Amino acid sequence: MYSFTQAIELTIEAALEQDPSFKVFALGADYKNGVDGTHGDLPERFPGRLVDTPASESTITGMGFGRSLSGLTTLVHHGRAEFALFAADQIFTQAAKWNYQFGGNQPAPFTVRIALGRQWGNGPQHTASFMQLLSSVPGLEVYLASSPVMAHKLLKKAISSSSPSLFLEPRWLYKTQQEIEPKDEAQEAIEGAAEVLHGGDVAILTYGEGVVEALKASDLFPNDSFYLIDFHSLHIGLPEGIIAKIRSIGRCVIFDSYCTSGGPLVEVALGLAQRGVQIDIIRPPHVPVPTATSLSSSYYPNHQDLARCLAAALGAPLAFSELAFEELHLPPTLRLSKTWKIDRS
Repeated sequence: MYSFTQAIELTIEAALEQDPSFKVFALGADYKNGVDGTHGDLPERFPGRLVDTPASESTITGMGFGRSLSGLTTLVHHGRAEFALFAADQIFTQAAKWNYQFGGNQPAPFTVRIALGRQWGNGPQHTASFMQLLSSVPGLEVYLASSPVMAHKLLKKAISSSSPSLFLEPRWLYKTQQEIEPKDEAQEAIEGAAEVLHGGDVAILTYGEGVVEALKASDLFPNDSFYLIDFHSLHIGLPEGIIAKIRSIGRCVIFDSYCTSGGPLVEVALGLAQRGVQIDIIRPPHVPVPTATSLSSSYYPNHQDLARCLAAALGAPLAFSELAFEELHLPPTLRLSKTWKIDRS
């Protein structure tokens, strides 16, 4: 079993071993267990390859992108989505447009890791995702990981891409665990914008931490299965095969943990609605994130909110007990199986 943070470390370790040019720029990059615990002992094992930087987001991002223009694979880390905005010009105006401006002859193996979203007590100024913005920029590949396996797959895909890539990682999922087989290339391979995790009679479309909430919700329906879709590549629409399946089901619940309005899932929802699919959308209210637990407990949608919607769709109302403080405010420590079930053993 690997935690989400260990999955990131595993992927960075492989990149350091395979590519002598690969370097990481980040605040605290050369500390043991630095960068939210995702660097482990890598600074000791790869001296000079994980470079500690000042808190100057625009500078280090521009430096990393400039390095990539020479064909030197580079990863830059920003500890919050809010911090990444200080590098907006480097990411959105320079990196995203560069290859296009030069007729496709200037690829840039450049990846930006951005930690985002929910964390207990962080309040309105340190919990943003800016999913609406990050997923809307032409020229960027944008990936959002929902589990340790997906973190391993998607970060590997981002680092190996010749295009500028954003790897978005929800802090809320750092303690989740899942089996990973690093040498299994078939498991590491990933194509398209979404992955079907389960089949069933009601479609659930979600991403990031919403996948864990969807798995918890499905556990409340032992006799029903749900067509669960993890939308992990945010700049691409759903594949036609998945759209056709959702159309045949006729009803889709969209569970969005991040966007109070707009966002990539709404764009997908419009396409599904045009094809006659009945859509329900569950999302946070359109107000800044509260800090006080008495308010934040009702801000983020959770698995019970999703289960109520699913129960209404199935005509099978459920009774719910009050969620504990830990379930509402502390990151989940769930273990996920290879088959995307919550491991209760």
